[in-house]
Amino acid sequence: LAQDVKGDAGLHCLFHTSSGPVKRGAFYNKETGKFMCEAPPSEAMDMKVDVAHGSTILGSFPYAYTHQSHVDDESMMKINVKAVRDNAHHLLSNMPHGVQLCAVVKDQQPVGAISKAIVSAGHDGYIAVRGMFEARSIRSHGVWSPVLLMYDQDPTLAPEMLFLGLEPAALSTEWIRAADRALAGSTRRLRVHLWIDTGMTREGVAPNEAAQVAMAIAMSQHLHLAGVATHFCCAGYADGSSHVDVYSDDHMRRQVQIFTDAIEELRAIEGMMDGVIVHAGASGVYARQLDYAYFDMLRIGRALFVDRRTGDGRLYVWETRVRAIKTLPEGWCVDYGCHHRLDRETRVAMLPGNDGQYILEYNGQEIPVLVDAGYMSTADVTDFPWITTGTVLTMRIDNVDHRHWLSAEPVGMTTFDQLSHTHTDDK
Repeated sequence: LAQDVKGDAGLHCLFHTSSGPVKRGAFYNKETGKFMCEAPPSEAMDMKVDVAHGSTILGSFPYAYTHQSHVDDESMMKINVKAVRDNAHHLLSNMPHGVQLCAVVKDQQPVGAISKAIVSAGHDGYIAVRGMFEARSIRSHGVWSPVLLMYDQDPTLAPEMLFLGLEPAALSTEWIRAADRALAGSTRRLRVHLWIDTGMTREGVAPNEAAQVAMAIAMSQHLHLAGVATHFCCAGYADGSSHVDVYSDDHMRRQVQIFTDAIEELRAIEGMMDGVIVHAGASGVYARQLDYAYFDMLRIGRALFVDRRTGDGRLYVWETRVRAIKTLPEGWCVDYGCHHRLDRETRVAMLPGNDGQYILEYNGQEIPVLVDAGYMSTADVTDFPWITTGTVLTMRIDNVDHRHWLSAEPVGMTTFDQLSHTHTDDK
């Protein structure tokens, strides 16, 4: 890797995928100080990548995909994009004065298309997602709003976060140091949000450590404190329809007080909170109008996806198509361990499933699911003789696993350090 590279002409990555080697040209990004290659789709989760200049291999390193999208194995979502856009417009028109909207799309994918719809309603603020795969989807759809990564991310991906304009959660001094090291050579700082655990025992630093971690961000060479946040455990929902419909005014106010005290401690440090966004409340705070928990920004997710005309939270529907039909004898084993046997001769349908909790239906009639393996499910269609190969069934989903969406989006980006290169401005 000590060889000088003149610009990035001829520099490329050779990905050794499950289907053979794939060559991808490298490009240099000045802001991150890294060369980048877009990773190709691959069935293998782990592979070797050769970095080469012309025909000379400069070095090799392992690469692991953080998410795979097996399009052929997935069911398909149909979403009422107009209704989502209308909800976004309604929220933007009714946000409390001086409070920003952060559109949370982490549980309501495909995030790319939905984010585009929300932006088309006039939203130019934050969009919040779980992690890198969803963020890449948003960027691939041409949406360049600020994106908040709400949960813990691999700090070695900091160069890609900077390149894509993402703002990750800073959850420890160790994460801050690792991200800072990964950004060596960058010319721009990565905006991060300090999360504080105020009484939920989830992500975030302890309140008495918040100032210390904030100082670590301030003293880093490549990070910038953009926000301070927390999660409330007991805001509930005003309509009582959440699967976690817990509202405790006492605990809410206790969490708000802990958070406020931590914020005041940070404000006491000169310049620490200049331009920093403070955010904590979500849809429960908005629905119950708990103004003492508004702060600078509300992270609204569920309220974006409720049908305001009916109160029904399903602005989308999942569809799956029967792949095969077969008839099995009484006593046939069902799934691993044979803990259950068919109690009659049974006509079954094989179909792509979904790892969320769902009810399988045909024209509103529930169909028993015998096996749900996520990528493939087995349903008992004995009492539905009209269901044949190719029949489209509906999956009514209450709790969708965010990893399993139909997607044809970029799998990832791999970055590597400068190779003692000479880089010209025109490259």
